[in-house]
Amino acid sequence: MLPACPTPCIEFRPPPAHCRAMNTSWNTILLAALGALWMTVAAHARPERTSVKQPDPGSVSRTTERQMPAIRVWVIDSVRLEEKTLAAALNKAQVIFGDAGVRVLWTRCPAQANQAELNVCQPDDTSKLFLRIVRQPAIGFGSRHALGQAFSGEAGSQYATIFHDRVLAMVASRKPGSEALVLGHVIAHELGHLLLGTSAHSSFGLMAAGWSAADLERAPAGLLEFSSAEAATIRAAVIRRNIAAGASGGSEAATSRAH
Repeated sequence: MLPACPTPCIEFRPPPAHCRAMNTSWNTILLAALGALWMTVAAHARPERTSVKQPDPGSVSRTTERQMPAIRVWVIDSVRLEEKTLAAALNKAQVIFGDAGVRVLWTRCPAQANQAELNVCQPDDTSKLFLRIVRQPAIGFGSRHALGQAFSGEAGSQYATIFHDRVLAMVASRKPGSEALVLGHVIAHELGHLLLGTSAHSSFGLMAAGWSAADLERAPAGLLEFSSAEAATIRAAVIRRNIAAGASGGSEAATSRAH
């Protein structure tokens, strides 16, 4: 179970300066070798041409998406990111969850989401998931390197909080990946904690406690993602939440419009 109090999550530790050039060199050699190997395997494994008409990939993906269990997430951007950056980050997180078999529906909330008239953005039931993007951790936060945190609030709502200054520090230190790309993966990681129901980390992949430069180099190709076991657990959790919300008349029951 997730703790009721905030705890440090995925961490970013800048690599030693004397290692950066060496890592870049070896990463380049390794990627080139893997690319050559892949081209050789693909050439031998290329299937024979067939006259059978293939289904439209667009229609297949749209049908599959409609069949996915959906989860709504309320987004509070206290940093007021550029629209294109936030949209790209949310899209990247949405793609990561889509690959895990879950459709994320985003609802944007104003940064000041506690006003009485903004009922839709208030934690009024236990079914709500909030994504908060803040400029930096609160004073006294326990970790100097954590990129975010995930925890359950007193009212039962759950919060994934992202520290924007630390995301920017990772982007500046480890060149692979834009701000939106890194932010999208951090969002997926923190929401993953909430849906997996644990603050524990895996030994590799998206839910690892820390990412290397090599991880970020694989991220644009969609190779920094949930494991198959994590994806199955997340899908089951979303289905359970929707069933529970439907039984209680909660706001999460319907697979309503995406925002």
